[in-house]
Amino acid sequence: MAKYQITDPKGDVYEVEAPDNASEEDILTYLQQNINTTNEVVEEKKELPVEVEETTFGDIAQGIGSGLIRGLAVEPAKTGLNLMGDSKGADSIEKAFNNFQDYTGLRPDSGGGEIAERLSGFLGAFIGLGKVSRVLGIAQKPLAIGQKAGLTRRVTQAARTSVRGGAAEFLSSPDNAVTLADSFDALPEALKTDNEVMVNSRDEAKRRISNKLKLGAEATAFGLAVEAAFPIVGVAVKGTSKLNIPGVTFKGYQFGVGGLLKSVSDGFGFLGSTINKGMGRLPEKYFSSKGVTPDEIYEQIADIKGITKLDADKVSSNIALFDKELKKVVKGQNLFGRGRLGINQAHNNLYDFLSNSNPNALDSYGGAVKTAATNMRKHIDDISTQYIDDIQARITSGELDATYGQQIINTINEQQGEYVRRVYEGAFSKGDTLDAIRLKPEYAESVRKLAAKFPNEDDAVQKATRIIEENINANAVDGGVTAQQTIKNTAMALRMGEKQVGDKPLYDVMEGLFKTRDKFLYDIPEFRTLLNEAKDPISVYTKTISDMSTTLNASRLYSSLSDQLKMSAQDGIASLSSGGRPLIISGENLTEQNSINFLKQNGYVKLGDYVPQKPIGSVLDQPVASDLTDEMIEKMSVFGGKYGKISGDYVAPEVYNSITMGVRGDGIFNNLLGISLQMKGLAQMTKTVYNPLSQVRNFNSGIFFVGANGNIMRNMNLSESMALSFKNISNLSTPEQKEFFEMTARLGIRDENLAVNEFRDLIKKGEQTKYDYLGMLDKVPGAKPLQNLYTGTDTYWKTVGFLGEKAKYSAAFKKAGIRNVDDITEDLIKAGISKRQKGELLKDIDGLDVLAGDIVKDTMPIYSRVPEAVKFLRKVPFFGAFASFPAEIIRNTTNILSRGVDEMAFVASPELIAKIGSSAAKKLESQIRAIGAQRLTGYVSSAYIVPKATVMAAQKMTGVSDEELETIRSNFLAEYMVGQNIMPLSKIKKDSRGDFNFEYANLSYMMPYDFMLQPARAALDTYNKKGSIDAATAGDITASVFKAFEEFSAPFAGESLAAERIFDVTFRNGRTDSGIRVYNENDSQGAKLKKGLMHVLNAFNPAILEQTIFKPTARGPGGNVSVEMGRIGKAFSSVTGEISPSKGGVVYDPASEMLSAFTGIRSMKANLTDSLYYKTQEFNKGKSSIKTTLNNYIDDSDVTQTDIIQGYTDANNRLFQLQKNLYATIQNARNLGMDEATIYKKIKIQGNVSEGDYELISKGVFSPYRISEDAIEEFYENRLILNEPNVAKTFPRVELGKIYDNLILKSLIESNVDEAIKSEVPSLPTSKDITIKKDSGLSKITPIPKPVSSNTVSSPSTTDVSLLGSNPIEAMKNAQIAQRRTV
Repeated sequence: MAKYQITDPKGDVYEVEAPDNASEEDILTYLQQNINTTNEVVEEKKELPVEVEETTFGDIAQGIGSGLIRGLAVEPAKTGLNLMGDSKGADSIEKAFNNFQDYTGLRPDSGGGEIAERLSGFLGAFIGLGKVSRVLGIAQKPLAIGQKAGLTRRVTQAARTSVRGGAAEFLSSPDNAVTLADSFDALPEALKTDNEVMVNSRDEAKRRISNKLKLGAEATAFGLAVEAAFPIVGVAVKGTSKLNIPGVTFKGYQFGVGGLLKSVSDGFGFLGSTINKGMGRLPEKYFSSKGVTPDEIYEQIADIKGITKLDADKVSSNIALFDKELKKVVKGQNLFGRGRLGINQAHNNLYDFLSNSNPNALDSYGGAVKTAATNMRKHIDDISTQYIDDIQARITSGELDATYGQQIINTINEQQGEYVRRVYEGAFSKGDTLDAIRLKPEYAESVRKLAAKFPNEDDAVQKATRIIEENINANAVDGGVTAQQTIKNTAMALRMGEKQVGDKPLYDVMEGLFKTRDKFLYDIPEFRTLLNEAKDPISVYTKTISDMSTTLNASRLYSSLSDQLKMSAQDGIASLSSGGRPLIISGENLTEQNSINFLKQNGYVKLGDYVPQKPIGSVLDQPVASDLTDEMIEKMSVFGGKYGKISGDYVAPEVYNSITMGVRGDGIFNNLLGISLQMKGLAQMTKTVYNPLSQVRNFNSGIFFVGANGNIMRNMNLSESMALSFKNISNLSTPEQKEFFEMTARLGIRDENLAVNEFRDLIKKGEQTKYDYLGMLDKVPGAKPLQNLYTGTDTYWKTVGFLGEKAKYSAAFKKAGIRNVDDITEDLIKAGISKRQKGELLKDIDGLDVLAGDIVKDTMPIYSRVPEAVKFLRKVPFFGAFASFPAEIIRNTTNILSRGVDEMAFVASPELIAKIGSSAAKKLESQIRAIGAQRLTGYVSSAYIVPKATVMAAQKMTGVSDEELETIRSNFLAEYMVGQNIMPLSKIKKDSRGDFNFEYANLSYMMPYDFMLQPARAALDTYNKKGSIDAATAGDITASVFKAFEEFSAPFAGESLAAERIFDVTFRNGRTDSGIRVYNENDSQGAKLKKGLMHVLNAFNPAILEQTIFKPTARGPGGNVSVEMGRIGKAFSSVTGEISPSKGGVVYDPASEMLSAFTGIRSMKANLTDSLYYKTQEFNKGKSSIKTTLNNYIDDSDVTQTDIIQGYTDANNRLFQLQKNLYATIQNARNLGMDEATIYKKIKIQGNVSEGDYELISKGVFSPYRISEDAIEEFYENRLILNEPNVAKTFPRVELGKIYDNLILKSLIESNVDEAIKSEVPSLPTSKDITIKKDSGLSKITPIPKPVSSNTVSSPSTTDVSLLGSNPIEAMKNAQIAQRRTV
């Protein structure tokens, strides 16, 4: 007997044993006769090994590690020996390093690893040479902050960089390195390397040094060529904006390069404005940063936030420095006891020092502590000096009475060095009632001492009692809310839930700062104790700065708004009557009731009452009296009231809403909301800010923000930006650095990180509860530094961006001969280049800095500029996870494109030309258009070209084609990966378990503008997935549109991290949204509880712990609780020899994890083989659903025969789509190189697809649904035996048989059943297509799978195989038809 191997055209292999003299016809007949008798494939059982994760990414990491060691140590050492003529010594070093590589595993095997080794070796040497040059003092000195490099410096720097690159190549190149000249004959012959190894050690050393010199020379030349190309590329990009094509003007529109773009920009602006107005300004209100707040007001409110934030940062820095130095002293000298006792005593001494009651109170603590305390005192005095300047300016302008103003100035001068705010928590702050307060000894003593001050009055005690209780009820904390009002507000809050219970100024002008408290009363220590006076110097210092800074800057804000926007009552009412919209209308002398009613009817609101700044009855230049009485002073104010210069004026509702804030009451709802928001914020913070990978990605993504604005250039002041971003203001070394730090803070571009601010804000929302999670979190070791690192990274890139914008516009103005940008700001505003005048708050900052700062705030993520709709989502505990970031990406993208177009469309106005001249105007046009071209080019590059080029380069290196990558992304990745930007790291590989794997990285995590492209990619992925056979169906297009919308809205409508975990163990019954089991349905209640609890608690487990050493889990039937190591921890445990595999048996690679930690890129694996199984389960689930639905429908009493026929047709329509999708999956697997045996195993054997279905579907033909005999019997049983009332009495057997005949073996390539019925049965393999190969070495026979499906219309009867035909496929069809005919 001989064994024959038979292969059909599809690639299936059969083995048949036949006599030696059997003919080909005999073998085929045997095969055809037995094709329906065998349906099992004998499989060898293999024990699955523990899989050590060998990844391309890990190999690259090994290459980097090896390259750095080689470039920094090995090759320089070898070069030194070769220079001395000792090539053998160099070989010894190489041999030792090779042994080291073998021992440590730092030996790359893949092409990617070898490239990484070479590049990292060069980079290590390049950086090392830079460090050496700085140590030797020969490095080029860095530019000062904001300084732009001149031509000489740029040329020198290019030469230095090129020579350094050549030297690095000389030092780091291995012995076998070759030059480009070795590969390209067009390059100089002199640069070709010598590959003939010399016998003599000295000659061999000379050969190696010669080759290295050639490599170094080539690298230097290449570096110079690249340096020369940069200006050429820059000129080419900018040149598009400098084309001066003559234009024409028609009906006010200019046509030319700039004019055409301006017309397009204006057209889109008009269209957007029209839509916005047509929708009642709702889009503007909820989906823009400023809402309906006028630009002039919004930007100045943003300014005051930045300024007060700067003072808050100074407070924090000064306190931190004091505590740091204090702890050193207390611990080292054991002053007044160690620990808390010593600290408390020192704080008491600090209060005495700040209030100047004892200037020497801190002398014993040493110079460092006293210097830190002096910084606090100086901070207060500096703001006091600003007050003096501000009050003097008001006196000079005539706004403030000179005598009164001078009295205030004198008081401030007298209190320099000692003034601090007295801080009172309030008599009711600890929950005492008035009756309880009256029983305190301090109350009686206060009444006694105050009554003693009225010796000549009979009712002195009653008078003293009344005064004390009035002050108690007034809650003498700077005129706070009374106890009665507090009770009233609380009751109202309980009724109104989270609604506001009142309004107050967003920034309050506290006139009380300048009014002396009643000394008769506040000199009584017992009364101050009764009011719970705070003596903590930290609280007093903080409160003093907070109140002083807020009042000073609020008064400046209101003065600026008054000067820029206020109209007189007469002019304002006239403008409003004629359709205008004055923002502020003076309330001075406005007493006519009809006018007031008119303003109120139009929504205008009066801002409190004006408090005179001069004695009653005085005029501007003629005060009533030179001496002011106490009674007169009591009725006067410094700033005019709590709204400063606009107190008593009427403002439009959009202005009122902008400068006031709701005051919310306490209540059960707000407490629950607060706790929920804290949970939301904590969960999100632990997975981002406390995630090492997120920290790296946060830094890496910053380069794209800078690049998108065209700010990647030489001399970017990166080191200076680093110091200014990550250092505390108290640690900055130069006055210039401190000045720059303060300026960027005032401009509002510091500490505006989306993640940290959003999470801290969410957590702070819960401060109305008793649980201060934020304070607790900040005390966790390492928590605060990680927050600072995340925030500092964000500030770093904004600083880089600010310096880039300033440099571009500085050069543009300089070339146009403009020395002061303030002179042309109004013209730039009209052209859309600048946003606003500086205003009172920023009057001392250069206009160019304001312009650069405004651009950064428009084009880079700023937390405070998130739209109102997203702010609302943040307050919803269960939804809107990470909504701020995508919202800002949308805003930034819009602004980048809008600004770029405006800049390229810039045309100097006649007014501007008149100011600076025609020649300068043309130069300015050219320069600003070039900036616009650079910006738009940068955005396109950052958003599309760089990501695309990165993926293409990876494809080239790995050999993954576009078609393969698209197939994998659309069909074999997890659902959450749809639309992501996938970069291949390796070709598809078959591992030791026989699984086909694809290694890749997700670039979307690091490329911020990828969010704008994800919806489009998601739509295309869905379209390709559903339309991979026929992409012309409306259903595919609809699915794509919905997928795009789903992808776009996911960050806004998706569940928050904490809510997601809670929903998993409640509403989703122990299953995650992606289908992963948290607990099994059959688990005990105790096990479910433990597993669910661990699942929820891990939402709050910081990622840095979860990935390393602390990952609590509950597993097993009983939910056994244990603590496991995370992925990184398991990877590095293998270094000690301990194997810690994952649940799936994978041992993580330390090198790969290390590279992920430094690059932010994590290698991911897609198991394509498992994907087949999951796709099969989807098919089985869908088919089961069809069966259940159809059988239940047939069983309904009211169905007719027509209904049954239609139901059968509809069922097959759905089944056709399921089989079509499964066939597409099979075809995709084949196209990716997966063998038939693996496909068969995953779909047929493990997936439990019937043999008949698999045989037909895998060949691309339809296997229609068969109604089982049981269903037919049940149909007749219900109607004939049970005699139930039914409409249909006879089952439509014949009609269904015809439908079956029309559908059997129809092509699955068609888009739907209707199209398939019209098509011909596809050409399938025949016996002539089968090749037979005799192989005497075969040791076993693989049985032929039985192709007959159970899904026929009814049970089969015995059929003579010889009657079915000679073609196996025809035999299958005839067998099924014969089976149906027996029904």
